[in-house]
Amino acid sequence: MTSPEEITKIADTRLEEAKILLEKGKFSGAFYLAGYSVELYLKAKICRVFGIPDLFVENKSKLEGIDDIRRAVKTHKLFVLLTFSGLKSKYKLLKDNNSEMFDNISPLLKDWNETERYKLDNPIRHKQIKNMLNYLEEFLKWIEIS
Repeated sequence: MTSPEEITKIADTRLEEAKILLEKGKFSGAFYLAGYSVELYLKAKICRVFGIPDLFVENKSKLEGIDDIRRAVKTHKLFVLLTFSGLKSKYKLLKDNNSEMFDNISPLLKDWNETERYKLDNPIRHKQIKNMLNYLEEFLKWIEIS
């Protein structure tokens, strides 16, 4: 997994898996994979912003400072990644421009973290996760084109 294109392909697969889990009533897994797909899209965006062709391969780039950026974006914190991607200020504007998407995606950005994979039960229930996933494809496209 090196290029932004490969990263987004994996993210799209995780989103498909999240939808399957939601259909099966596996809310925690659906929530985790939905957040993971956002994490990957943001990391792909960061690759594009900084011109990093191979985010997950350290000590390969001859470009000064790229390995420092790689280490910094190894985080799983979505708001930190949103900042690195250059989208944080645009995300704040999303509340006015597309309030429904903002309202449905905000809990994911606020509450998701990598420890979700260790939880059996997530307090977010079927309807909220379903609404979130309905807007997630649109949000991922927003990340890509913004």
